[in-house]
Amino acid sequence: MTTLRMTLTSNVIAVRGPDIRPFFFAVAGYVIYRYLSHTLFTS
Repeated sequence: MTTLRMTLTSNVIAVRGPDIRPFFFAVAGYVIYRYLSHTLFTS
């Protein structure tokens, strides 16, 4: 599921161009931050 989502996002970036990359990295960073904080606080 995650791999498919990453592939689709990569295809969107390739089509749209570099203007969407900062937004993609911001979303990816936010998701990683939420995942790490969730695992740290629950354990």
